[in-house]
Amino acid sequence: MTVFRVKGMNGIESWMEIINEESDGYQVHIHSRTPFGDRDSQEYISADLFQSCLRTGYLIPIETQAVS
Repeated sequence: MTVFRVKGMNGIESWMEIINEESDGYQVHIHSRTPFGDRDSQEYISADLFQSCLRTGYLIPIETQAVS
């Protein structure tokens, strides 16, 4: 399982897991932890946007055991 840390705002920790790879993008599960509680969502991200996020460091691959 590939999990990515999402670089975001202070006080909010977010992780993204690829659920399904499609021909033009990915279905992903996003988990965010805020001071107000946890939030989960499933989203679609295009392949171009995903690659751009990796290049800019907005998404950082992490070891799955690092996610708690």
